[in-house]
Amino acid sequence: MDFDLSPTPPSPPDPDASQPPASADSPIADTTYRNYDGPLKLRASRWTVIAAAQWRLTKKKPIFWILSAMGMLPFLFAGIMLYLQSRYPDMFMERRGPNFNPFFDTTPGQRYTYQFYRALDFQLYFLFPLAILLGSGAIAADNRTNALMVYLSKPLTKGDYLLGKWLGVFLILFGASFVPAFGLYLYALMSDGMAFLKQDPFLVLKVACASAIPATLFSSLQLGLSAWSKTPRIAGAVFAGIYVASGWIAQILWALQTREDLTKGILIRHLSISGIINGLNQNLYGLILHWPNVSRRRGFNVAELPPPNAAILLTIFLVIVIGGIAAARAKINAVEVVRG
Repeated sequence: MDFDLSPTPPSPPDPDASQPPASADSPIADTTYRNYDGPLKLRASRWTVIAAAQWRLTKKKPIFWILSAMGMLPFLFAGIMLYLQSRYPDMFMERRGPNFNPFFDTTPGQRYTYQFYRALDFQLYFLFPLAILLGSGAIAADNRTNALMVYLSKPLTKGDYLLGKWLGVFLILFGASFVPAFGLYLYALMSDGMAFLKQDPFLVLKVACASAIPATLFSSLQLGLSAWSKTPRIAGAVFAGIYVASGWIAQILWALQTREDLTKGILIRHLSISGIINGLNQNLYGLILHWPNVSRRRGFNVAELPPPNAAILLTIFLVIVIGGIAAARAKINAVEVVRG
């Protein structure tokens, strides 16, 4: 007679009653997701992932902080000019002769708006390279590394990707421009109080719009060029060439048109990237600029330059913005399509 002396195998554990049994035809055996109580991201906020990634990359670059700090200098200088003008008013009386001072404008209603306009005009020298730093590699770097396939394989659409890239550049440029401008606004408000508010109650809105104009134009144009470039260097070089060449061509054509009368060819003077920005801001602030002029007939005089045609400049502005966004969207594809 044989006896089995091996240990008795343990009985299988009882199934957990709290976990529902997985059916044989269920594709997902793990059902713990049913008890998930974390945050849910809606589709409307998917672009924030792309924009946040843009900011994380930007804030690590020392050149970004250097350009942003230098962009504050024009507004700091404007604050000093306002302080001197209020402290020593007799030194800065209205002059339209050889002693013309380009840093002040004593025209009624233009004391503050002129400083905001002039400060943003000088700040473009720093916003321009900052736009190249932010936007030249925004899409071109993804084209070079084939990262679009990774982005668009996730629950992201072309619209989500493009919106995130555009806002990632726009918000940084807008912040770099608006923060020092708002600081100047607070200084003027604390200096003159109600007198400052009565002169232009909506000035803070104008300042915000003035900061949004270059941020919108730079972001759209730079992203459109970046989407059609394989490297950030090409996108940045083309953007720089368009910006500089358009400015020089517009100034040369203006000089040929004026023939010693600067009030002629006002629109031609603004047919450039920087000219569009300054022309729209001049209309926004309602400024009449006083420009020194030297002619053989009149000698030294100061010409009054009215704002250019706002409708034409706004049309050109919208064409560039919409064209840049459309060009970027047309190039955003997860894979290359080969046609036989």
